[in-house]
Amino acid sequence: MAPGFLVGMYDAACDAGRQPDLIITACGSSLPAAAIGAYPNRQRRNEFLASPDHHAMYLSAKIRRPYACHVLCRFLSTRCRGRLRCLRDTSVFSKPIMEVPLRPLGSHHIQQPFPMGEDVPRIIILAAEIDYCPNCEPRTKEGVKYYRETYFTDADTAHYLDGRPSVIAQQFPKSGVKFTTQVKLGHTLGDAARASISDPYYINLTHLNGRYFATGAVNLNPIELAQSLADEVIIPFYYPSDTLGQSAYGTFFGYSIRKRGLQVNRQWATHWVDFSDLTRIKKDFVFDPIVVPSRRGSCTDGECCCLSPIRVVSGVPVSLGGFQEQLQQQWCYGYERTMEAFQQPVGNQSHIRIPNHWEMKKAKLRSLQSRVR
Repeated sequence: MAPGFLVGMYDAACDAGRQPDLIITACGSSLPAAAIGAYPNRQRRNEFLASPDHHAMYLSAKIRRPYACHVLCRFLSTRCRGRLRCLRDTSVFSKPIMEVPLRPLGSHHIQQPFPMGEDVPRIIILAAEIDYCPNCEPRTKEGVKYYRETYFTDADTAHYLDGRPSVIAQQFPKSGVKFTTQVKLGHTLGDAARASISDPYYINLTHLNGRYFATGAVNLNPIELAQSLADEVIIPFYYPSDTLGQSAYGTFFGYSIRKRGLQVNRQWATHWVDFSDLTRIKKDFVFDPIVVPSRRGSCTDGECCCLSPIRVVSGVPVSLGGFQEQLQQQWCYGYERTMEAFQQPVGNQSHIRIPNHWEMKKAKLRSLQSRVR
């Protein structure tokens, strides 16, 4: 997660006279989108982002070390097999790497209705509704649809979304994603964001009105939705590397996240914001969990130690000052890259630093050489 990226993009767009009318967001970027909706005034928003309450939201995530090694090994096994199967996996309800409260500490700031004012952008937050419960029997039958792409938004915006087909289901008909989407109304920004960050295997799932919801990574880059609703589309360009996280989402939904990312990058957008090198440098920016060598027999949190050579630790700085500094770095990255994108011709991608697989390999090699020196 890197909340500063989206806020930096939004501030850059406003400073360039291109204030967005609509923000479509999924997964980790849903939290800063909720902050923008709750605090349209930049000064008040910056005060919240730098506050101890905002810091506490991220510190609320607790690593469950006994499950971490098991989950990571499962992702590696899935990636080695090279085949994605969508199964009804009830383990996602009880064995995540991280435990996050349904309403994390400090999240009361974003427990606000979705904005509908003229001076505030409308917001759509994506998540996936799960069509089974923790007490259901696991199933291994393929071809069954278990997940529905869901849009959380305001009542006015909902009129443009109701009854839309799922692009993911159309492009990946063998996936577990249902062919029709749905809209959920009456929820707060905070609850919608909490549903969107409920990454299976990583973060415990959330439930709203008796229904369980998982990650917005069901459609991580909804560019087709943006194209159908807006005259201008500003979107980050991510180079889709083969990560363990993508293995997790692919296993859960039954389609290749990497293939989907390549499809998105070949489509049209007014401006592409270059985040292509983020995979290579994100360890210095984001708050994602970090895999480190294990210190066997050195548990201090009362949990059982496993004999794994690795362990997972939080990537959120413990100190408020460190958190604020890293957040500022994220903001600068998002702001500068967005301003760079506005200087390019419409639809241009020539400024993308890592446009393909070979450039990514070269970038990784240069990074390795610099570390050796």
